[in-house]
Amino acid sequence: MWPKVQSALERLISFAETSDTRQARTVASLLLSIPGRGTFNLSELRTLNGPVRRDVLLCIEAACYGHIVDMLPGGLLRCIEANEAHGLLRSDHAELLRQVLGEAAVPPRATSSDEPM
Repeated sequence: MWPKVQSALERLISFAETSDTRQARTVASLLLSIPGRGTFNLSELRTLNGPVRRDVLLCIEAACYGHIVDMLPGGLLRCIEANEAHGLLRSDHAELLRQVLGEAAVPPRATSSDEPM
């Protein structure tokens, strides 16, 4: 079960990081609620399409056995950043969560000015 959960979790975090749809916002909210760092309204599940919903339900089931976001390197930090990007967390709240988790230093993301010419 754990390899499937790890794959589903990676897909969900990547989706939350790279998409700006309502579904991605819902997924970001759910991901932060799994380790108890946010809240999630279960009625939002009906807004998700089939493959995303299946991944979410698999992760919810696995969460009953432990903090699954710890399965991925930087998983919780990525969830915090996705929530901040979707406007679900204010910047000061996201920074406080990073500090509480001991991850105050966020690796800088490459920008177009950082790329070699």
